[in-house]
Amino acid sequence: MIKYELKKLFTNKFVIAMFAVIFTVILAIAIYTYSEYKKGMRVEPILMKKWTVTETAVTKDNIFDFIARYDQIKNDDDNYDYVDTSKRGNSRYLQGSKTTEIEAKINELIKGKQTLTEEEYAEVLHLDSYQINDKLYPEFAALHYMISDFTYKMANFYPEALKETEWEPYDPAEFGFEAEDKTTSIYTQGYNLRDKYMVDNGITYGRNYAWNEITDLGALLIPAVLAVAAAIAAVTMFTGEYNLKTDALIMASRHGRRRLIRNKIIAGGIFSAAVTLYYLLMLLIIFGCFFSLDGGGTTSQIFLSGRVLTYFECFMLMAGIYLIAVFAITVGALAVSACCTKIIPAVLITFLLTITPFIIPIVVYIGNNNLSILLDSLPINALLLCFNYSHFYEIHFDGVTYVPSQLSLILPMALIQTAVFLPFIHIGWRKHRISN
Repeated sequence: MIKYELKKLFTNKFVIAMFAVIFTVILAIAIYTYSEYKKGMRVEPILMKKWTVTETAVTKDNIFDFIARYDQIKNDDDNYDYVDTSKRGNSRYLQGSKTTEIEAKINELIKGKQTLTEEEYAEVLHLDSYQINDKLYPEFAALHYMISDFTYKMANFYPEALKETEWEPYDPAEFGFEAEDKTTSIYTQGYNLRDKYMVDNGITYGRNYAWNEITDLGALLIPAVLAVAAAIAAVTMFTGEYNLKTDALIMASRHGRRRLIRNKIIAGGIFSAAVTLYYLLMLLIIFGCFFSLDGGGTTSQIFLSGRVLTYFECFMLMAGIYLIAVFAITVGALAVSACCTKIIPAVLITFLLTITPFIIPIVVYIGNNNLSILLDSLPINALLLCFNYSHFYEIHFDGVTYVPSQLSLILPMALIQTAVFLPFIHIGWRKHRISN
């Protein structure tokens, strides 16, 4: 019977169309992100140059070697040249020359002038294009990115180590600001633990553009649409029997009554897993073709179980959560299917039931912080998470404040949702069986 149920699902025109749409949407997103990459609007294109940075580990011990190399490139006038930046869009995000002679010429040209003539403006642009040459620029930009990111985190815990360097943390008092107390804020505890772990254990940088995009697609609602489509497809598993009157035949068979619910739940689980794995496989294939899948061992921003995950581990975590969440949503669809005798009402109820936890926080202000957190952790909302960055919550319970990672709440909430809907499958089938 399981094979029979699966055959019905996978030969359904709606399901076939769903697979085609998944492929088309992922392909469209990959093409768009690749076009953005080609424009050079972000730092990842620099890191993706194969001869620049593959997977480089930066630690609090070797950071000064990278700083020394950066200073060496920056301070050597032989490394500069007149570079036509107009052909590069915004790819050269480090503007301005460190060469005193060039800076003096620019200052002399604009000194005391409110406006410049076209010729003067063109000369300023020409002088300003005296930058790190093409050969060294990718390495220089990658060093700047890695050093900036690492020292920003390092400054929170080891500020004295950065004294007398260009990356020394500034004193807020010099600018009229109060220093932020990073030790007492409850909300930042999780982030502080993550950043200190990263500084103490090192951060691996590299060409992780594909992994970064793959683990961040939840923000585009695609996985949620996938789950809704899978749920709607699963609706036919019971209502289809009712409409075609095959339920009477099943109930008349020797083992039909006993095994039907179990087999449909198993088939629904296999179907939800197949749909999810197909989606994940298409992500890897399509983004791998455009960007390659290098950089899986680079460091993400997710702090879980006392350690920071790599991008590949983030993907595996995302895959596991997607499988659990889509299965929980499918079980809800089976419960509706078992309780409804008509397909159209069942589809509408399933759709509303699935998206309600997503819609409620948008249209209704939820004053209770704990309730808001629970809604955010329900399966449909779990599919919308960015799986390369940690999100921490404050939960207040019985006078104690907890700061869990949002990811740690997803499995319990998925299990609770599944446990809530499972009995309704039995109740709906039993009620239909008695009435017929």
